[in-house]
Amino acid sequence: TVPDAELEAYAKDSDLIGKLWERAHDAGQSAWNGDALVYDLSPVRQLELKTVDRGLAHRFLARPKPGFWQRLKGRRHARADASKSETPDGPSVATPFHVLQADELKGPGLDAPCEVAILMPAINLERASLTARLLLDRAGMPAELFVLLDTGRQGFIRTINQAVSRLQARYIVYLAEDAVAGDQWLKTAFDLMEKSGKGLLAFNCGKWRGRIAAFGMVRTSWVRRLYGRNLFHPAYAAHRADNEMTVLARAMNEFVYCADALLLENDPAKLLMGHVEQASNRADRQLFRQRYQTGFDGLVPQAALAAFESEYLGNTRVMASSATADLDSRRD
Repeated sequence: TVPDAELEAYAKDSDLIGKLWERAHDAGQSAWNGDALVYDLSPVRQLELKTVDRGLAHRFLARPKPGFWQRLKGRRHARADASKSETPDGPSVATPFHVLQADELKGPGLDAPCEVAILMPAINLERASLTARLLLDRAGMPAELFVLLDTGRQGFIRTINQAVSRLQARYIVYLAEDAVAGDQWLKTAFDLMEKSGKGLLAFNCGKWRGRIAAFGMVRTSWVRRLYGRNLFHPAYAAHRADNEMTVLARAMNEFVYCADALLLENDPAKLLMGHVEQASNRADRQLFRQRYQTGFDGLVPQAALAAFESEYLGNTRVMASSATADLDSRRD
């Protein structure tokens, strides 16, 4: 227990936040059998106190001061416990997820075998944390969720690929911090993947109606045959990587669209700027066209791609920027 006056002092000075964390950690697991302190800094000087059930306190740092991560070295990948707790509205389940720095991707969980791994590159940790809780609360089944904090702005594709190179999951879900999940979104998709045996599932993102897996679920064994230890072809800068994977899956008869698995994209600013074409978009569009004409390095015969050419190479809405540009399109 920390007195209110002391908490106010912590809130005013981010250097003291580290000391608060040290106290929590040194108290040990047994000291957190009741409500555990969680602090949310966004920005760092604003301290919002919350409680979760047992486990070490989980921290969310949006813009830490220089040297803050070093002071917390060895403790930066804490996670909330998943045990049940009572709330005024009745029983609830705490939602566990990992927060990793995209430029390092060090920490527990990423290498551990699991059934489903959810990857969420993010630039706004506060928003991503809220999204992560909602995703897991509505998933309908267990899953490991990794928030990949892209502070260096290396981009969605590179961040996803770096994480996938270490994952040992049967299925990989890729999405962005602006995803809004419907009830049972993951369980619905998982059941269909198990039943169909397909390699790629497109969620109902409210936009593409299955023509592009902007948010998708991938069978790891299938995508390994395409790109090795990557999820997306690494030559793309920000766009078209999901177009390529979708058309490949369709040409290989490895694609399924799940209209009942809702995973909507909610980024009004991005939609309003949809008419603005970035240089990376033009380059990626050209690369996609070149790779399409070669059967994507011979992965599929040209005859198999002919049926989709008007959809993916024509001047249609399907060629607009996709979810893989989410991080890059929201630069300050």
